[in-house]
Amino acid sequence: QQVTKDQQTWRAEYKGSDTPAAALAAPKAPPAAAAAKPAANKPQGTPKLEFVQAGNKWVVEHQGKDAGVVTVEVTDTKHSVYVYGCVDATLDIKGKCKSVCIDGCRKSQVFVDECISSVEAVNCQRIKVQVRVAVPSVAIDKTDGFQCYLSATALETTFTTSKSSEMNVSFPRPGGDDDELMELPIPEQFVHSLTNLAPGGAAPMVTSSVSDLYTH
Repeated sequence: QQVTKDQQTWRAEYKGSDTPAAALAAPKAPPAAAAAKPAANKPQGTPKLEFVQAGNKWVVEHQGKDAGVVTVEVTDTKHSVYVYGCVDATLDIKGKCKSVCIDGCRKSQVFVDECISSVEAVNCQRIKVQVRVAVPSVAIDKTDGFQCYLSATALETTFTTSKSSEMNVSFPRPGGDDDELMELPIPEQFVHSLTNLAPGGAAPMVTSSVSDLYTH
């Protein structure tokens, strides 16, 4: 069967159009350039190093690699040190202070002489802390990547951890030289079980032990 000219649909579609380009879709404009993201390896804020008399506190904020070694000279045991928002920084806290809090820092290392109370790391990533004299306790909260170096005089330091991972402690190997360090992981996995379930006995409770992963 032959198709007449009137039955050819393509003739109706293009009838009256003298500009073939009109049938083409207009080119799309290029997408707007995304806003530049802040550099991940630099602190996002104005560097600060000052003593706040009202709280007996040294405040160290937004320090980075460009600052070199940032030194805090503590002259009173009532003074504490608060470190915030530092990235790729090196801090040296000299003298005996009340406590040190490292908050929201990344890829930084902190040298501490001595604390009366504790060193705390919270909301941090890849932090190194070196204790040169003594610190009674170290608290690690919501931190991924924490390395603590203890001197021979700081071996009684205790560690309290919460919601943290990749934690290690290094210390002089027993019987070896002070320069020969031994490293152990701080456990992240525990086994919990119910105890005291017998009627009439002591109150039921949950007991915890370190996973066998850390016993080998």
